[in-house]
Amino acid sequence: MGMRNIKTAIAVVLCVLISRVLKLEYSFYAAIAAIISMGNTVTNSFRTGKNRMLGTLVGAGIGFVCASILPGNPILCGVGIIVVIYLCNLLKWSKSASIACIVFMVIMVNLDGKDPFFYSINRILDTFIGIIVAVLVNYFICPPNYIKDINKNCDLIVEKIDNIIQKRISTMEDSELNTLEKEINALQKQISMHEDEFRVSKKSFSKVDNIKDTLKLDNNIMIHLKVIKNLKSKSSLSNENQDAQNNNDIIKAYIMSEINTDLKKMKEMVK
Repeated sequence: MGMRNIKTAIAVVLCVLISRVLKLEYSFYAAIAAIISMGNTVTNSFRTGKNRMLGTLVGAGIGFVCASILPGNPILCGVGIIVVIYLCNLLKWSKSASIACIVFMVIMVNLDGKDPFFYSINRILDTFIGIIVAVLVNYFICPPNYIKDINKNCDLIVEKIDNIIQKRISTMEDSELNTLEKEINALQKQISMHEDEFRVSKKSFSKVDNIKDTLKLDNNIMIHLKVIKNLKSKSSLSNENQDAQNNNDIIKAYIMSEINTDLKKMKEMVK
């Protein structure tokens, strides 16, 4: 069972308890908001919650207006949906359009004689509670920390490059370079996610900055390895041209010197 599952359950429990303390009529609206807003990172929780809150405001506002005119009317429901989607697109809140439509329909068809204004306010309050709870739980309870995996993956990439250069460069395959490039790109994504998080110490940032420097060297080496691979392919097709072969050997020797220099720097960085 992952921590995200546990944190989602904790957020739901807190939403139900808070709803009871505040004597809110429908605790499940707050719970739903918490479940949807519980992302794999604090930043994702905040972004998802923000989109849901914006959508709720639009849906509740239009829902209040339409429900005040004629609640549950099928034609007005259709017109309201068009208005909700149009407003979300106009305000460039397209990611909030779906939840805005849902909130609008909840208000239009679930009033059961209740006051449209207070019903709309309660839906906004429910959503707000769920979002805040989800973000706080994700922030304070075992917040995602990528630094350990980042360090591990960085070490593996350096080790793989070292292995290719020291032992297997003569038999280097395109598939190896493709795999290495994918791993470098994946590490870059991990670093980006880590930097997006709110709870990052200065020490953690310094470690990430160091790894970002090694990534630059990784990319340099990748380019050099591809050049060597290309030279090898060309030389195999034109072995009869001795001058061309000699030029390739000179270029390869220079590139290998650059690669070894970068590799030495990388090993010092990851110590």
